[in-house]
Amino acid sequence: MKRIVIVVGIAIFILSIAALINQFITLESSTQSKIYVGGTGKGNFSSIQEAINSSKSGDTIYIYSGIYYEKNITIDKNKISLVGENLDKTIIDGFGHENDKCNAVMNVFSNNTNLKGFTIKNGYFGIFIKGNKNNIENIVISDTGRNITNCTTNSYGLALSNSENNTISNISFYNNLGSIILLENCIKNIIYQNNITNNDNIGLRIFNSSKNNLIYHNNFINNLQNAFDESSNIWFYENQGNYWDDYNITDENNDSIGDTPYFIAGGDNQDNYPLIKSFILEEKTNEFKVDDVSLYTMLIIGMIVAIVFVLPIAFYWRRKYFS
Repeated sequence: MKRIVIVVGIAIFILSIAALINQFITLESSTQSKIYVGGTGKGNFSSIQEAINSSKSGDTIYIYSGIYYEKNITIDKNKISLVGENLDKTIIDGFGHENDKCNAVMNVFSNNTNLKGFTIKNGYFGIFIKGNKNNIENIVISDTGRNITNCTTNSYGLALSNSENNTISNISFYNNLGSIILLENCIKNIIYQNNITNNDNIGLRIFNSSKNNLIYHNNFINNLQNAFDESSNIWFYENQGNYWDDYNITDENNDSIGDTPYFIAGGDNQDNYPLIKSFILEEKTNEFKVDDVSLYTMLIIGMIVAIVFVLPIAFYWRRKYFS
């Protein structure tokens, strides 16, 4: 009988700990929300910037399909996710014209930001990033820098300045006027699986002590110049590099990798494993993802609490009733 009481007591204690963990998880989930832009829902915002202004760290801003005429959108809160409903139908139009200011369509002055699933077009700049650990994926950037003549700085599709550990992937850049991707004083960023095609300037430009950035599985096609790198960076990963339309060396062993390196203008960098055929980008969906880090943390804390309290109680009851 005493053993049954002990077992039941321990079980009740563990269930109490589990309930406590669940309360922590519920509380955490309630502090994060989804904000909607466009559509017909009650309380939906009509402006992306207004939605960002009303958001808090950890929120997801979901943008329904439509054309949003906005420029100089600024994200300055950490852990914000901006997700479009449809890559081709969710369009942020910077409506650039000759007398427009030299602004980016979107500025990211934050960390751990996620952007995905929409098109940015027009405007003088596409996306400007000054932050760390941001993830930019599944986006189209086109027609930036067109029909604007009063700006003294060069335009670009996407630029990173003084930023680390960002990931740029699955982005299609086309018909842009300035440097397409620009890295300035950037370290340990990853740029992979992007289409950089039909642009009127340098496809990827790296300068001002940007180092240890990883660039691979990108397609450089029909640009004025494909790349320029005056720093020290890595242009391949696991024996695979990038596809260059101006690389004309043969593949004698038919392994789809060029037999000699592709040399990057501007310094001593080279792609040691240039691809013979263009890389096929992966299709990505805009499914919401749950950040499991905090959930696992609470689970571990709960297990530690259970061990710290249950084991001494069990040891005490064993000595009292069974010794």
